[in-house]
Amino acid sequence: MSAPRWLIAVVVLAAVVGIVVVDRTTGGAPEAPDPIDRLMSTVAVEAAPNSTAYCAAGSARGPDGPAEQIVVAANTSEEAREVTFTIYPDQGEPQQQQRTIGPKSRESLRVADVLAARWAGVLVEADGGGVAVDHVVDGPTGSSAGPCATSASATWYFPASSTLLGVRNRVALFNPFAQAAVVDIEAETAEGRRRPNELQGLLVNPRSVRVVDLDTAVTVRDQVAVAVTARSGLVVAEQLEIVTAEAEVLPTSLSVSLGAPGPATSWYFPLGAPVLDRVEQQYVVFNPTDEVADVDVQILIDEPAVNGFVEPFEITIRPGQYTVVNLGDEARVPDGIALGAYVESINDVPVVAARVIRSGSTTAAASAAGVGGPGSSITVGAPLLATRWVVPFAGVRGGNGVRVALSNLGLRESEVTITAYAGGNPVPLANAGAVTVPAGNRLEVELLDGQESGGVVLVVTSTQPIAVERGVDLTGDGFMQAPAVAVATFTSRPPPALPDTSTSPTVVLDGRSSIPPTTVVPTSSSSIPETQG
Repeated sequence: MSAPRWLIAVVVLAAVVGIVVVDRTTGGAPEAPDPIDRLMSTVAVEAAPNSTAYCAAGSARGPDGPAEQIVVAANTSEEAREVTFTIYPDQGEPQQQQRTIGPKSRESLRVADVLAARWAGVLVEADGGGVAVDHVVDGPTGSSAGPCATSASATWYFPASSTLLGVRNRVALFNPFAQAAVVDIEAETAEGRRRPNELQGLLVNPRSVRVVDLDTAVTVRDQVAVAVTARSGLVVAEQLEIVTAEAEVLPTSLSVSLGAPGPATSWYFPLGAPVLDRVEQQYVVFNPTDEVADVDVQILIDEPAVNGFVEPFEITIRPGQYTVVNLGDEARVPDGIALGAYVESINDVPVVAARVIRSGSTTAAASAAGVGGPGSSITVGAPLLATRWVVPFAGVRGGNGVRVALSNLGLRESEVTITAYAGGNPVPLANAGAVTVPAGNRLEVELLDGQESGGVVLVVTSTQPIAVERGVDLTGDGFMQAPAVAVATFTSRPPPALPDTSTSPTVVLDGRSSIPPTTVVPTSSSSIPETQG
């Protein structure tokens, strides 16, 4: 069997340009953010004078809300951080709360404890770097979690959406700035592109959040790729998929996913699910450019020396269209073996890739794989690698199972250390400490299984650039999967397909000057237990 194309590409890349690690820890104020750090959420360098995160999607109605939002801020630095949470409701005046977060500690804020609103976005501002921010959403249909954005953009892409009957698909548009934004939303379906009039020219007022009902404008589609474009201004966009009991073909679930601010040539998915009965796993690749993209979807199964390599799925995607690879329909992927994935544009036309896992299985095999249903997870991949990652939200009270997936696609093995902190002190981890990830392989590490995981922050360091993802088993109430947050100082990847537009003028937030957001311009009844701070 021939070597997988991604390995050949890595060899060529390493021989030509080597692996570049961006290091900006030279003291003083950090330089203007590089485009590499705007492709996904990152943790600002500790020397930064301040840092910002934007949590766009979530309700604030109390116990009966469809997606109650809890913001989790983790301070990985050696000094305390003063953090201000400004909550912007869809109607009414914003409210603020301030917290002091000690070194190697985290704090959680339940938005409904501050104000009542149908929807609310949260701006998180810290007086220094080293602060990583996640948010958790919890409702009658399930729970989900993921990183909050660390920059705003004029474009956002969601490759995988559903608007089937019984599915409430919401796109949250968050504008915490002093300037209004005007936004258009387009949807690519199997029947072609849709531009509903009600989704064009949407006004997002300054310092507000607006939530759009996608399923009322683009009805009864099992797969929709969504593009959000601001004619003026900047926004942060997130997607909420609420699958109710009325849905006939999808498991009851709740999933939150941050969009991709721009396309890229590589997307990493360290965590996946084995091919199992009643567990559907799809990789959706969307091409938002005006050029044809030739793409490989490489499935990385565990122990390839024993289980063999899976030949990549070679797909061609026309401009503005998407392609779905459903692993359950592909005989080349062996059943029951843990896996991850890597998506690569082989002709350098950037794309956006997402993974969809839907589980209706309650078998021991599904639970052991961390995808015991009912539940769903929609995750946009990580477009970059790093040697340092943070998991702000690693679990909840009750000792839920937590796993961390590590993907090393380099030519050298990587020594990885996983450290947990709670209240400023190290926490012992089962099956963790120092592990080795062989070159071209992935590894899943089980953590905190049966241990108390509320309030825990995970820090992952490696000797080689890797991708990191976390999964949380909700013990019979579904599962969560989401990327970890890369530390910007240590990010690494080939040159991105985005021009540097980091010269945007400073934006004033509530009378305080902050690091300006930067525009990214593309080239063409489950209940989560109370979190513990």
